Amino acid sequence: SRDWDKTADDLQRVWANLAGREDVDEERIAAAGASIGANMSMVLAVDEPSLKTVILLSPGENYFGVTTDDRIQEYGDRPVLFVASQEDIAAADSSRDLHELANGTVELIMYDGAGHGTTMFDKEPELSDSMLAWFDHYLMDDLADATVEEQAATVFDVAWDDRSPFRSGLIDSEAS
Repeated sequence: SRDWDKTADDLQRVWANLAGREDVDEERIAAAGASIGANMSMVLAVDEPSLKTVILLSPGENYFGVTTDDRIQEYGDRPVLFVASQEDIAAADSSRDLHELANGTVELIMYDGAGHGTTMFDKEPELSDSMLAWFDHYLMDDLADATVEEQAATVFDVAWDDRSPFRSGLIDSEAS
């Protein structure tokens, strides 16, 4: 069985862990989710006012009892990007409704024939770039004049040429 209240608690724990790390600037954390994950991202964003922005792919006004139409008001005037596809009628309608209810800087990207949630990445390859541009703007804007190395050092607090964070994901023969 699924318990979305426990999921909200899990997200709070992830947030606390991430925000508490020395190598993470908690002023530059955002959330993104797809489908029920979009709704859960909104739950987290309401619970964590220091979260700067969210991106919601195919959100619903009510997925499995996790609502967003009430939470979008609580979210306040922070930026939010909604993304949906026309033929995904419930998510498209919800995205339009939430876009209208939102108070802050909001944008709605509406595709046609892109599907639901993460399937939109397959049909709309520029979606990744749009999301990264959104995050860059709302998380990195005060670093606009900084070099790439300075931006990376601010966000990751790791030396630009330090590859050790990636070592754990490599197969043994490639780790060196």
